Amino acid sequence: MLMTLAQLNTEIVKYVLPSRLTDISWSNLGNEAKTVALLRANKQINRLMFIGEKADADQEDQWPRIILGETVELPDDIKAAICEYVFQYLFINNTTAFDSIRQGITSEKVGPVSVTYDKSVLDINNSKYQEFLVDWLYRGAGG
Repeated sequence: MLMTLAQLNTEIVKYVLPSRLTDISWSNLGNEAKTVALLRANKQINRLMFIGEKADADQEDQWPRIILGETVELPDDIKAAICEYVFQYLFINNTTAFDSIRQGITSEKVGPVSVTYDKSVLDINNSKYQEFLVDWLYRGAGG
């Protein structure tokens, strides 16, 4: 596993809590929900092709890696990507608004209040999560 639940609880304070998530909403989540989101994030990260090579050919996870002859443990950008993925999974992609978007609803109006939905949030890869990964992703022999 790239990151444990205890590490996630520490790292999410750095990357998500200050700007978009309160301590209360994070602490009110059960460990089961956090663990499910963390496992999904780990699975997603481990599907990607990163620069360098695995530190041990038999290791299950993509990190640590050997990059330019140096062993690189889990970089802060990858930790941030995991935290962002968990945040989006728990607080954006599992909301009523997200369900409306999936059903093809583009806007709703109740009295004077109207809401317009952006369907780009359906793809967690078209997000801030992806921004953290860009410097570490393999771009092919010429990139």
